[in-house]
Formats: sequence, C-alpha cells, structure tokens
Amino acid sequence: TDRASYPDGNITVDQRAAELIGHNTRYPSLVFWTEKNSYTRTGVSVPAIQTPSAAFNLMFIDDTVDKRKFDRETITASGSILDVVLADANSFKRKLGRTDQKKLDEYFTSIRETEKKLKLAESWIEQPKPTLNDPALKKIGSGSTDENTGGNILGVCMDLMFLALHADSTRVVSLAGNNCTGGVDGVVDSFHTLSHHGQVEEKLNQLDIVETFMMENLAVFIERLKSTRQPDGSPMLDSTQILFGSGLGSGSRHSNTNLPIILAGGGFKHGQHIDGQQKQPLCNLFLSVLQQMGAEQDYFNRSNGTFTGLV
Repeated sequence: TDRASYPDGNITVDQRAAELIGHNTRYPSLVFWTEKNSYTRTGVSVPAIQTPSAAFNLMFIDDTVDKRKFDRETITASGSILDVVLADANSFKRKLGRTDQKKLDEYFTSIRETEKKLKLAESWIEQPKPTLNDPALKKIGSGSTDENTGGNILGVCMDLMFLALHADSTRVVSLAGNNCTGGVDGVVDSFHTLSHHGQVEEKLNQLDIVETFMMENLAVFIERLKSTRQPDGSPMLDSTQILFGSGLGSGSRHSNTNLPIILAGGGFKHGQHIDGQQKQPLCNLFLSVLQQMGAEQDYFNRSNGTFTGLV
C-alpha cells in the first residue's frame, strides 16, 4: 500500500539492477530455485528457474530452428496484442478519476517494460549461446541433479550462478533457497521449522548444521569469483557485488531488525562488521549497491540515505 510513495515502486533490488545493466546481456536477470523473491516495479513476481537442468539448457543449449521460429512468431504476436491493449487503454483514460488514472499509469508502465523485454529477446534469438566443455557440469543439463535434494542442490545452483556471470549470459543473478531439509547429514526438519526453534537444543543443533552448510557454499562461490580473472587481469570479485542474508533477524520472534547481512566484492571496504544497532535501514545498503552500479538516484524504497562505513 505504501509503494506509491517509493521512487521505484515495489521493485526489488535485483530487478532495479537489471533495469540498469540488463540490456547488455541475453538475459536481464536470472532468478534461481524459489519464486516470489524478485518483483518488478509494478509488483509482478519474476518467475524463477526451478530446476538446474532448465537453467543449464537456457544458458548453454542453442534452440532448434523450429524453436527460434516459434519465438519470433510469439514475440510478433505479443507485440501486436500490446499495441491493441495500449490503444484501448488510452481511449478511455480520460473518463477515469484520478485514482484510476494512477492505476492505469502503472499499467502503462508495465506494458512499456514488456515491450522493452520483447525487443531485447528478439535481438538475441539468432545469436549462439556460449559453449561449455566441462563434462561434470554438462551432467546438470541431463536433469540428473533436478531431483537431488541432497547436500549438493545448493552447490549446483551456485555453480550455475557463477557460470551465468562468467559466460556473461546475465550480470544479475539471485537465489532464494527452498524450504526443505536440504538433505544435509544430521538435519531432519525443514529450514522453516528450524528457524522457529524456540531455543530447543535439538533444533538449534540442526539449524547450526544448515547455516554452516550455507556459509561454506557461499565461501566457495566467493572464492571462485576471486580466483577467476577478467580480461584486464583483475579478479571477477572486484566488479561483482554479492549480497547474502535473511529477511528475519530471528525466526522465533519474526523480527526483521538487526538482520544478518553479508556484502562481498564490488570495490567496497570489507573485513569489518558494521554494528546493526546503528539502526540503518537495509534499503540504505540497497541504495549504496545500486549507486555503485551507476544508478543516479538518492532514494530506494524506505532508505534515508546511503549505508555508512562501506567506502
């Protein structure tokens, strides 16, 4: 209900980043595993790629001739439909009251966003996708890891995120974990259940295993970016911002204060803990991240400034 007062509406930080730099790559952004964590400025949920094989094939397997033909025809038909819808909407806009006109303007914004995405998609139809020769990673495309809820499902998703960035298929990736046990040894309850631990030792022990596993995978992801060199010789990590965290500071109390957030890479000042008791809104951090990417804006959502202590 407050989104009308925000300069970017309901958009999440990853999709705002996609608006800034998404036009440079085949995919403006890629969302992995779980949906309803990425939203456009009009509040539309961005669909997630829910299986590793779907993500792998999307990034590395060229479409057939028939598929490319179908895509071109679909884009043409979609563009024609948007033209008709836009004309109809414009014809009755003057009959609406102020509130309804505002909603209609949001609708127009959504149409314009869709038009841009269609044009971008069309420009990539005939361009070949990058190739990948690693046999171990090629197995992902076969679907062999899709049903694997064991310890490597998170690792596979993060492998795909790294590959997406390294191949420059996209420059914006996001991942939200599913509510499952993760198949990690020593864990029998779902992550959501464990977050409501009630200080029960058995649940706390399981939660410790899950969160340690997550941090280990994050460390591997960061290290891969650090050890991979760009054409100018600099590490990928220097030009890649990694934001990791949770929307809850405490699952037991459903508290969203003092959130556990990690920011790595991207040229910021690291190796420090910035005290959460300074009560800086998380949106201040999002604003700093976006400005580092070139966004010329002074506010993002509920921010009241940039995040102090980063530079």
